[in-house]
Amino acid sequence: MLNDKLGMQLETKDIDIAHRLGKYVENKCRPVIVKLVRRQTKIEIMKRANRLKNTGIFINEDLTKMNVEVLASLRLKEPELVEKAWSRDGKLFVRYRGQDRNELVTFDKYKLWLAKIILFLSWDLPTIVLNTSNVAATNFRDGNTSFRGSCYHFESVQGTYTESEHYCRQRGGRLAHIMTSLENNFVKNLARERQTQHWWIGLNDQVVEGHFIWDDNDKEATFTDWGTNQPQGDGEDCVALDYEDG
Repeated sequence: MLNDKLGMQLETKDIDIAHRLGKYVENKCRPVIVKLVRRQTKIEIMKRANRLKNTGIFINEDLTKMNVEVLASLRLKEPELVEKAWSRDGKLFVRYRGQDRNELVTFDKYKLWLAKIILFLSWDLPTIVLNTSNVAATNFRDGNTSFRGSCYHFESVQGTYTESEHYCRQRGGRLAHIMTSLENNFVKNLARERQTQHWWIGLNDQVVEGHFIWDDNDKEATFTDWGTNQPQGDGEDCVALDYEDG
């Protein structure tokens, strides 16, 4: 696959060990972790990873648990400060808004980023739906619609994914966590009634490309309803519900 997609000439002797992660689930692809014999081979693969855009195949570095947490903090905790954060050869890099150079994140800054928090106000209402195409929604005690213990409220408010998520949390809600096809159809019907096709939901792969997790619990999605030719890959990290096409 790598030879075909990346234009490389890898052989089995270039791979030290490879195995799949997680338990087998029918009709679901599991990630594969690979240890290469030569460090330079890994560098070449990562350089060409952007060739996989729109293929549905993703390549990411296998980071330590701490590096994963710090990278997530860089990407999610202060979006108004950080323009972009990424890893390369096991190290973390960041570009701050308004700067034209990249900066290595040194270990002494790890604790600083891990200590930062996202303001979260909790109600006993677990789910919410946000309108995309720069339209947000929130979850209030009044005027919401319930389904098997989850409450939804739709409200047209201009906002990006990050702004919509923050908007919801400020009001005690969160972006929708859709767990089953029944719940998905229910929410789609609500969206269709409002005659607005696209709505933000709380699913994204901002931390690891191709690894979609829910905002409310940081767990991988077990139910998905991807639209045609979705997900597309680089640059499209946040998920929206489309009542016509998933």
